[in-house]
Amino acid sequence: MGSKKEKPRNYFRLEYPPEVRPKIYIANETYSVINLSEGGVKFEVRNLDLKADKDHQAVIVFYNSDKTEVVGSVIRSDKMSMVLQLSEGVPLQRIMNEQRFLLNKYGTLRQPLDKK
Repeated sequence: MGSKKEKPRNYFRLEYPPEVRPKIYIANETYSVINLSEGGVKFEVRNLDLKADKDHQAVIVFYNSDKTEVVGSVIRSDKMSMVLQLSEGVPLQRIMNEQRFLLNKYGTLRQPLDKK
């Protein structure tokens, strides 16, 4: 019943269960990726303060040790997480590999504890 319109997402977003989350290396620190798409990444943070008006380079390391370099700017942050909009993002092939991995491991793309 809310009047707030949600903007449709441009990319499919992969949600990761905690035990298989990729790591993102940014600003000389390592954090766990919460969700990922070709155009954005949300990750857990603790005491990270990145400037929103600047591009930041990072490396994402996946379960099989594959690495992807990304560049993005902060579009949202709070005490628990940060979101980068990627100008140099994750290749579609990598997203498809991750989707296959999650489907093979869990049989679904939803979080194992989802009640929906």
